[in-house]
Amino acid sequence: MENTSFQIERLSGSIEELGLDRRAYNTLKRAEIHVVSDILVRGEKVILNLRNMGTATANNIFSLVAGYLNVPLENLFDENIYQAALSCQGK
Repeated sequence: MENTSFQIERLSGSIEELGLDRRAYNTLKRAEIHVVSDILVRGEKVILNLRNMGTATANNIFSLVAGYLNVPLENLFDENIYQAALSCQGK
């Protein structure tokens, strides 16, 4: 993964930095998701199954996270990114 330190810094960023709409933001906050790495550690299936989370809203969140991290959307949940996100938990 290129620019790892940059990405790790971004993984620790608040979800407020993503520019989410109010519905997506509130849904994530209710699920106690506060930083970008929380989204990646929880994974697609968990995010899609959050209360009041629709497919379009989840896809928008994933797209915003991919753009924020400067990674292709199809690589967002790759093992390397997951491991980097996991290492940011609790920091």
